[in-house]
Amino acid sequence: MESGLKKITVEDRILLHLFKNPLDPEAFEAPMSLSQVGISKVIGVRRSHVSHATKRLKEKKLIKEKIAHILGVKRRRKVYYLSPEGYLKAKELYDTLLTTSLTFINKDGEVSKQTIKNIMRVTGVSLLQIIKGMEDDRFDYPSYLKKEEESSYVKLIIRAPKIRKFVGRNYEINKIKGWISENDKNFIIVYGIAGIGKTSLTLKIAEEIVREMNVLWFRIHEWDDLLVILDVLAEFLDKLGRNSLSNYLKKKEEVKISELSEILEKDLNESQSVIFFDDLHKIYPELIANLTYTGSLTSLPSIGKGFGLENLLLGGSYIRSVVDPKLIQFFSMLMEILSKTKGISVVGSSRFVLPFYNTHTVMVQRTVAELFLEGLKKEATGKMFHGLREEELEKLYNITKGHPLFLELYALSTDNSWKTRNIEHYIKSEIIATLSEKEKNLLSRICVYRHPVPPEAFFPADINYDTIDSLVTKSFLKEVAEDRFDVHDIIKSFIYHRLSPKEREENHRLAVEYFEEYDPFDPEMLYHIICQGKIKEAANKAIENYKEYLSRGKLSPLMNLIEMLLGDEHVHELNRFQIASLIKIKGIIWNAWREWDNAMVEFQKALKVFERLHDQKQIADIHHLIGTLHYGHGNHNSAIASFKKGLDILERLEKKGELKAEEELESAYFTLGIFYLEHGDWENAILHYKKILERFGKDKTKRYPILSTLADLYFKKGDYEKAIEIYKECLEMVEHLEKAGHKRMDIFYNLAKVYEAKGEKEKSFNYLQKSLELATSLGSTIQEAEILFKLGSLSQDREKKQHFLSEAKKRFIGLKNTEMAEKISKLLEETEIKEKKERV
Repeated sequence: MESGLKKITVEDRILLHLFKNPLDPEAFEAPMSLSQVGISKVIGVRRSHVSHATKRLKEKKLIKEKIAHILGVKRRRKVYYLSPEGYLKAKELYDTLLTTSLTFINKDGEVSKQTIKNIMRVTGVSLLQIIKGMEDDRFDYPSYLKKEEESSYVKLIIRAPKIRKFVGRNYEINKIKGWISENDKNFIIVYGIAGIGKTSLTLKIAEEIVREMNVLWFRIHEWDDLLVILDVLAEFLDKLGRNSLSNYLKKKEEVKISELSEILEKDLNESQSVIFFDDLHKIYPELIANLTYTGSLTSLPSIGKGFGLENLLLGGSYIRSVVDPKLIQFFSMLMEILSKTKGISVVGSSRFVLPFYNTHTVMVQRTVAELFLEGLKKEATGKMFHGLREEELEKLYNITKGHPLFLELYALSTDNSWKTRNIEHYIKSEIIATLSEKEKNLLSRICVYRHPVPPEAFFPADINYDTIDSLVTKSFLKEVAEDRFDVHDIIKSFIYHRLSPKEREENHRLAVEYFEEYDPFDPEMLYHIICQGKIKEAANKAIENYKEYLSRGKLSPLMNLIEMLLGDEHVHELNRFQIASLIKIKGIIWNAWREWDNAMVEFQKALKVFERLHDQKQIADIHHLIGTLHYGHGNHNSAIASFKKGLDILERLEKKGELKAEEELESAYFTLGIFYLEHGDWENAILHYKKILERFGKDKTKRYPILSTLADLYFKKGDYEKAIEIYKECLEMVEHLEKAGHKRMDIFYNLAKVYEAKGEKEKSFNYLQKSLELATSLGSTIQEAEILFKLGSLSQDREKKQHFLSEAKKRFIGLKNTEMAEKISKLLEETEIKEKKERV
């Protein structure tokens, strides 16, 4: 087979990938590499191509799919594995390709014909890497190695749009690169109006410096909160071998800025890194809202003047309307850290001057550098066109002032007459007018969305992918992430405001249909319901589904939508129950953000309304929530008093037969039991859990967690015999429960702890070994590491101790838990020293 690689399709690549990465169909977890996102990265094609190819492979019955938990990811996703027929097909393809000959350039530059099998043996490069790295049936190994060396620095680019053409900006690039290299301007901000080229500029700089420094480039979205940004930063630092932030986030439920400051100062210092934050203005929703809805340019510097874009450059809707205070505190803290560190710079972009620093920081301390981005120079403008006469270039430059987006639109248009000097009129008469009806229809549908969406969201049945490709080519659509599309703010605002009320309502209705089919628990659907004027329907959906929204981390979007519903424009359409319920949800969100004073204000407001409505069930729920707040403040007595109020109401409702869901009473007992437990009141805690057992313990699925908690209680109380008795009762019932193996593993581990506390080390050791066997068979690496460490700590036999601790250390290193790995290293050293002393 002389030339097989030219015929390797996307389907073939997927089969080869799955062949080398088999998945057990019964496995509970799966690697990201077997999802569509992972496959697209491994085989080097767009996710949309993978999506179509997997569909075809399923139709051919060559692969199967299942929903699985992805390692390290909260949300379950589709993963793929080979069917028996697919395995045979993939094996045949793999074996055939191994005998395929390529022109091979070896490390010394010698050229020869070699089979892929020989190339793989000589170089250690995988088959898929060879397929991705070859050109015209030729694999240049020195070039491959050079590319690998060039990427030795960490490069993490997230949410970056594709930049097709970049001209000019040499002054700005050199200026910013100079600040970075000098490292005395650690915080650099690029300011400019929408479409002026901030994103393109920072991406260009990131691409140029990645061979010299580690680079993180991240675009901030309107719905991002502090944890989103910290997770990305932790991922970047992990790649640098600095995992303090990652470990901190795993251990801490509440993030404290003071603790972050200490961690980041240590991890960022001398990291030889540049971190880019695109669209930093989106952390200030109140300023965005003012600019968006009033059209005011008062907060903008002079960068907005002279373009004739006052009615366009601020268009578009933004998701967050309530500021995340910790997000502002984080960037203020980050700026302070940068003034004390070396080898680290932050480059941000914004549409307006950011309030988290002042002019003193720029003019006196000189730790912040500002660059106000204007249009391209006339010379750079000319480079975007071929054969443009001087008078045409002059006219073009006078109209656009070098604004890159409009220059790009002009470059792709066919009309060179330039009869107008008004940019808004130009868009309408000479840009929009050139689009086909299908293109206009597609744009009008996507323009109602406030954030990037996949094609399914705006893709009518009568339009094919050629229309999308055409709009991308013409710069109307932009692919901002893998298979996610958006329209530039200026174009979006212009098209949206040209739609008739009826057209807007229809397109928002189609958006609701999309969410109902593909993602019914995305609160963004509520926005489209509101835009149709269905205010009560939106309020009811928010009230019914808020727990689902919050469980998926949609705090900021939901808060924004509730603010919209409770605003002057819509609140008069809601009844008092809806208003009180929405206020209660606001309190719950403030509580989740650890803004307890704000949460208390909202709960007290909601309580007054529910009391007027005599809604006892809601009153009980509010007392429950207020109790949670008191407990967060450390006011344990007040917390328990509030919970008792709520419980008393529920018990009265039950006696009257007015409590429909017993789960609410069960939850009240359970929560009060937890509070007594954490307050050290063992007797009352046990009393409440026994009440739950008596009332709701007949169902084994409910009985098990209650018994398990009771066993923990007796253990903490010091009643070891009772704890052992209940743990063993738990063992007898787990066979009939979900994830029985994991539950047995946990019970064995808990029994080992009780016997250790009793001083019966041999029994403790035996139960730990049983727990270890289950952890190994279940592939639970974290539990394996912890149990091995415990076994090593308990073991009196020197060889066994060393074996268990060494194995634990390996696993903690694999989990990137350097803290535990170092702790074990010290224990091993101490053991060795002790042994030497005993020998002497």
